[in-house]
Amino acid sequence: MFERESCINRRSFLTKASVATLAVGGALAGAKTSEGAAAAVTDTTKTFRWRLQHIEPSTSANYKIYEQWAKDINTASNGRLQIRLFPAGSLAPNEEAFDAVGKGQFEMAVSSPGYHRAKMPEIEAVNPPHAHRNLTDLLLIYYKGGLRDFYRESYAAHNIFLLDMAACRGVVLLSTKPVNSVEDLAKLKIRTHTTYAQFVEKLGAKTLFIPGGEVYTGLSSGTADAATWGDETTIRDLKWYEVAKYLVYPMLLEAMFSYDTLVNKKAWDSLSPDLQMIVQKASSDHIVVGNYLKDMYLKDQSVAEMAKAGVKASHIRQEDYPKLVQAAEAVWASTAAKGPRAKQAMKIITDYFRTQGYTKFKID
Repeated sequence: MFERESCINRRSFLTKASVATLAVGGALAGAKTSEGAAAAVTDTTKTFRWRLQHIEPSTSANYKIYEQWAKDINTASNGRLQIRLFPAGSLAPNEEAFDAVGKGQFEMAVSSPGYHRAKMPEIEAVNPPHAHRNLTDLLLIYYKGGLRDFYRESYAAHNIFLLDMAACRGVVLLSTKPVNSVEDLAKLKIRTHTTYAQFVEKLGAKTLFIPGGEVYTGLSSGTADAATWGDETTIRDLKWYEVAKYLVYPMLLEAMFSYDTLVNKKAWDSLSPDLQMIVQKASSDHIVVGNYLKDMYLKDQSVAEMAKAGVKASHIRQEDYPKLVQAAEAVWASTAAKGPRAKQAMKIITDYFRTQGYTKFKID
């Protein structure tokens, strides 16, 4: 990634340190956040049985991460907190899970921040295009930069405790044509959405939206020249690579927060501080860090598998990177203009970017 070469050794060290120390720091911070609310709980023998609806089917890799997370919590709490998982749509439609948890219809849900955009415009700032470069960026902004605490305030207004967001590998563009320059990108019709659509449009591309189940046909028929939906493993699983043969780099976003883990606030406050710490520690280990490491492990496997089907990497030339930065900064400014809290979220993120030399963009 651009402007990163001189920092790579330091970043490698920071990444290792982040995984080892920031996850633990996050657990302690999470317990402290609600310590006052939970301090009144004195019965440390009470057993809690919670229900959690996941956004994906029970066969997905992410669902299985949560299964292990729940087992670890059960073990560490000596059975005092038992969490039963339900696959997508079992307790409520996915798009209604946010409200259902807030109302206490069930205790927990794994959802997507995109579902809450109408209620919290500031959520669009969580994954600005062409921004976070790696896990280190995510963890430092999230735990040390104050982004998690900021978003916990947003969710609390809806009677929800934001346990954590899942870190994952970012968004790659899959194209039917090679893309070696911004000029090549500008010739495409791209199936994408939200801030990613704004980003490629500022680079000259045309965008359209096709429902996920129709993208394969859209790519094969020429309705779309390119499309996005997650990282390389997602592209492999969707089999879009059968009709489009170029993975375009740099990614629209190298690393991102995907699913959010929601807890009914009253249910969270009913836990004693030691149970809160157990839940938060398991979350930091499995959901924040573990999910990203799973993505990185599967990425090489997925790319190798697609390469056998003729898929190739296509790289935008480095001399065009300033154009990518300029387009990204315009989207960041647009996101910040959505309201005071959106502006505050973008300030947290872009202040960090400047310390890393990614940009000179500043929000006052």
